[in-house]
Amino acid sequence: MNSVFLDAQVSDTVRRERLYSGQLFLYAPTPSSLALCEFARSMIQEAFGTRDPEKAQFDMPVEEAEAAKRVGNLPENFGPDVLQPFNEKIVLEIQRALQFFFTSTQFNKVDHILLTGGSAMLDGLEEMVNQRTQVHTVVANPFANMALSSKIKPRQLTIDAPSLMVACGLAMRRFDPS
Repeated sequence: MNSVFLDAQVSDTVRRERLYSGQLFLYAPTPSSLALCEFARSMIQEAFGTRDPEKAQFDMPVEEAEAAKRVGNLPENFGPDVLQPFNEKIVLEIQRALQFFFTSTQFNKVDHILLTGGSAMLDGLEEMVNQRTQVHTVVANPFANMALSSKIKPRQLTIDAPSLMVACGLAMRRFDPS
């Protein structure tokens, strides 16, 4: 059974033992702890203004974030703090989709995974999907074997290609003779 101790006057050793066994200790605020909390609040307010401090790093308009992603103009901590967890979630969703596919069809193998859409080009995603699913994974490029006009920038097209899969599919329907 757990206990709650209020303003308990015990040694650090006893308090530590009780904490590790699941007991709770509550202490009334002292003037110095209240002053420290107020100082921390003022620093947070000064740094973040009206933004939620826990979500301020994500507080960027979608269009601006997409542009920053495309040109690689992202904050230094973007990779470990935002990109890595996002890639982990994408991989988890792909694994769940594969599991659902295998359990709801007669198939038990997938030969390739094609990544499409704006996030397909995220740094490390292709390798992570390949490694975690053990399925050959590539970023889709509907223009891979097409001759390009001299007006097209090949590097930019490679970056944009996964986002243009649906548009290419719709354009190809137009040429279907049936």
